Amino acid sequence: MENIIYEAMEQSFRDHFLNGSDVQILPDNKFRSKNKIVNAIKTMSSKQYWNRVNTVEAWGFATKIAIIFPGLLFDKQLWWLYIFAILSSVSLIWTSTRKTLPTIILFNVAWTILASLSILKHFWWF
Repeated sequence: MENIIYEAMEQSFRDHFLNGSDVQILPDNKFRSKNKIVNAIKTMSSKQYWNRVNTVEAWGFATKIAIIFPGLLFDKQLWWLYIFAILSSVSLIWTSTRKTLPTIILFNVAWTILASLSILKHFWWF
């Protein structure tokens, strides 16, 4: 039973992150090791990982981090970053339809609405 689960995980990983490439391309080929989180992050060092969908995701999440950190740590809101947030959210909605991740789609729809309201708030205090 455990082998079936691992095979399904590997297939899902190939389909969603490596566009069907073999798991052999992963650094150190330690996909099944105990430290799965570290090994999953190591896949980012593989050239095959950086397809269009994963690049858009990285850009989208980096944009959101650039908005959240100044607000949380320094109580600063950089309104113009919300323009990039809207663009990245729309892009992430597209990538989520490619990977069929409905939670990410809903999150980014909500983020697009919040970013739009934040821009409106900056220009027309309501």
